[in-house]
Amino acid sequence: MSRLRRGQFIRSIYSDYVAYYRSHDESDRRLRLLAAPRILVNPSLHAVILIRAALATPNVLFALWRNVLITKHSIDLQWGCRIGPGLVLTHPLGVVLGGGVTIGSNVQLAHNVSIGLAHVPQPAEPLEYPTIGDDVVIYPNSVIVGGIHVGAGSVIGANSYVDQDLPPNTVFRRRPEFTLD
Repeated sequence: MSRLRRGQFIRSIYSDYVAYYRSHDESDRRLRLLAAPRILVNPSLHAVILIRAALATPNVLFALWRNVLITKHSIDLQWGCRIGPGLVLTHPLGVVLGGGVTIGSNVQLAHNVSIGLAHVPQPAEPLEYPTIGDDVVIYPNSVIVGGIHVGAGSVIGANSYVDQDLPPNTVFRRRPEFTLD
């Protein structure tokens, strides 16, 4: 990893750490002082570091990091996913992030969130992945699929299925309707 990429990697990790602990109303000095011990013991930060490591390494090493993520956190990450600084995984379990997914800055994902394709594409069909804006919160068991845009500041409620664009600052909650015949 080049010096520039290494510095960017460390800055990303620190931004994720600060995003995770920003609700504690702590001074910058205290945040810096406690960074190392918190990173060592916090499973949410472990998962984010593994995601950052996977996305920062050459494609040939990606499979190693992906297997560690699946084994340790049941997180399935596809190559090519783009994630901004300040990622927070409140409960780092069962998250699926598709290969063309773009996630903005300061996004919070709960457990069992899936973001990816709406269906298995036919040969030569374009792959349409969601784009998640900055400062979005996605609650447990939510599915976000297709070539949609989730606007900045939006909140997606638990058990939601999102397959349409959401304007900025939207609160969305929709359960899929099922009928048993």
